[in-house]
Amino acid sequence: MSRTLQNYLSQGVTKVGISPGQSTLMFIEKWRLHKIFKPEVYETPQLDFRYHALLAYINANRSKKYIELLASENKYQPSSKRILFPEPYKGFQDDVEYHIHSVLVSHKKVSKLISSRRHKTKNGDKQFENLCLSVRGSLHKETILGKRRSPEDQREAYHIRKNLAQIKTKKQVLKIVDPTIRNRVLEAIEDAGGFCGEAIPTKVFFSKNRDGYSVPNLFLTNTKGDQVPIKSVRIREILSGVVQLKEGLNQYVNLRNNHHVLIYLNHDQQYCEQVVTFWEAIRRYRFGEPIFQLPEDGEEFVTTLQINDLFLLDLEETELNLKYESKSFLAKHLYRVQKLSSKFYEFRLVHHNDTSSTEFPYYIRINNFGLRKTGWVTHNPIKVWMNAIGKLSIKDETNEFKNAIKNYS
Repeated sequence: MSRTLQNYLSQGVTKVGISPGQSTLMFIEKWRLHKIFKPEVYETPQLDFRYHALLAYINANRSKKYIELLASENKYQPSSKRILFPEPYKGFQDDVEYHIHSVLVSHKKVSKLISSRRHKTKNGDKQFENLCLSVRGSLHKETILGKRRSPEDQREAYHIRKNLAQIKTKKQVLKIVDPTIRNRVLEAIEDAGGFCGEAIPTKVFFSKNRDGYSVPNLFLTNTKGDQVPIKSVRIREILSGVVQLKEGLNQYVNLRNNHHVLIYLNHDQQYCEQVVTFWEAIRRYRFGEPIFQLPEDGEEFVTTLQINDLFLLDLEETELNLKYESKSFLAKHLYRVQKLSSKFYEFRLVHHNDTSSTEFPYYIRINNFGLRKTGWVTHNPIKVWMNAIGKLSIKDETNEFKNAIKNYS
């Protein structure tokens, strides 16, 4: 790639030079920049978004002189005879460290609910225009459920049909709706030696024939006396957050994503939440309702949380003037919303990309609105906005919310 780019640039530039890819890592060592991040970041750069800024800083200060110095060094030369590798300027290391830790990383926020596109076609002298609308996200999980009563105890639940090969645990076996099929499955497991803890032994329900195809091992006798293979079963599930897919049809879906969480104060001045699913947000959009609404018990709007919203956490100041705060200080407290569910808000430092880590201060979880370790009041979230050049600002979100409600009314 470098050679190809060099040949292309040489068509308009007199002299184009390239350097080996490992030279960047050598500059990190020579300029003693290996302590800016933790050691694991240098091994896996994807763990910290600011690593790209470090590479850009090195490339900006790399020159032909330093490349030639690297090339002239001999690793077999005694350390006593080696010269100290020069820095681009005095205080270079401290300067790089300060600016790297002052980088405020922004994350793309998807706020558009529906995309529209107009498709124009022409047939002879007539011109047609179609308006195409598409939802920007997944409304629900793919499985369609049916609401039925169990033949045994008449309990109402949601039923889902699953392939018998998907049944892997004892818990799933006990959820089989039909008692006859459930007993037949339990008998087959018992004949195979019983449950292995909670797991089902292998090759109980299906086996392979000579051609490598799966053939069923379980059969039931129908009214005519024929042996009918058991390939799939109905499972009973007790679910919340299920909505009817279409009116008049026994079809339900389990909602997948949350669009936002609205934090507000009720009439008793207590913090409360309203979790709005993506399904509900689309419904409000379609019927011309405000996307963000105070519920009936709502007295005062506080804020909203959406994925990749930015918040300053763990600041003692209730009134913050961002103009007088350094970026290096703000970077230590700037978090993005990573995941959202009811009273389970996960925040992660904007530059941190190890999504499996739950260590403080890289990760903060809020589970309540009190003063406990995971309390809303404890961490004091302050919502901020970042512009294209990385400048933070605090907006009057309450007035914006009120104005939005007025525009709909």
